[in-house]
Amino acid sequence: MSLAESDAGPSIPASFAHGVRGESGTAGAAWLDRLPSTIAHVLRTWQLTLDGDPMHGYLALVAPVRGDHPGRCVIKFAQPGDLLSQESLALTAWRGHGAVELHRFDLDLGVLQLERLDSEQTLNSVAIGDAVDRAASLLRTLAISPPEGIPTLADKTGPWPDTWPHDFAAANQPFPRAWLVHALGMCEQLTAEHDQLLVNEDLHFGNVLRGVREPWSVIDPKVVVGDLEYGVAPMFWSRHGEDALDARLATIVNAARLDAEKARGWLLVRAIEFWLWAIPLGFTQAAQVCSNVAAWLMESSN
Repeated sequence: MSLAESDAGPSIPASFAHGVRGESGTAGAAWLDRLPSTIAHVLRTWQLTLDGDPMHGYLALVAPVRGDHPGRCVIKFAQPGDLLSQESLALTAWRGHGAVELHRFDLDLGVLQLERLDSEQTLNSVAIGDAVDRAASLLRTLAISPPEGIPTLADKTGPWPDTWPHDFAAANQPFPRAWLVHALGMCEQLTAEHDQLLVNEDLHFGNVLRGVREPWSVIDPKVVVGDLEYGVAPMFWSRHGEDALDARLATIVNAARLDAEKARGWLLVRAIEFWLWAIPLGFTQAAQVCSNVAAWLMESSN
């Protein structure tokens, strides 16, 4: 669906609006009500012109645009808040090295103007061995000293000892309790003395796009300060079954220059976390992938 402009601004794709309302409730609905006028305002004040149909993920809308400077680019709209602020901090720190280039932003409006990449070409279309190697290399490239304002792994994992047992019970104990206990113990151990690197915790194959300035660039980062090994897990969530799990992990460890045991530990922790998140949302395929990954890790640890 195109962004058809009206006096109130462009209309919003119905599929995108449905996802935002489902995730963010009344706050998301209020943001959607303002979004057409926000888009119209940004196009006018930044002197940009729509240049094609919009794209959207779960919670962000991206529209291709043209302007005098920097030319062909995109504008990304998301609800203002910590995630968007942290994304802008990370993209500013990376300066386009390994990631999409950030041209300008307005966090109050929830908008980023970004380099335009080829959304039709992602690492999902590359042979699995090459895709894993490239994604892992980018994980290492983006591992720099963090800017101020990014949460740490200790911040992120702190609530899990309290929330996971509740989520486990609410999900009707979908895996052995011993796995939960082991993952929580591993999380506590790894968090106690984690590194201080800027880590993209959502670097999956679909978030790496073909570009002109650089051959491949990461988009839509979710960042945390901690161990680089924490960023391994998303490379297991998609293209499951195209290669052996141990071979994939070995490629990642080698390409990103990681500690293999730490990578296995964080992968187990994140598999349990993702599993507990996916079940109440009805994401059965994601839960099955987590089941396979966790079972492989637990069996190989015995």
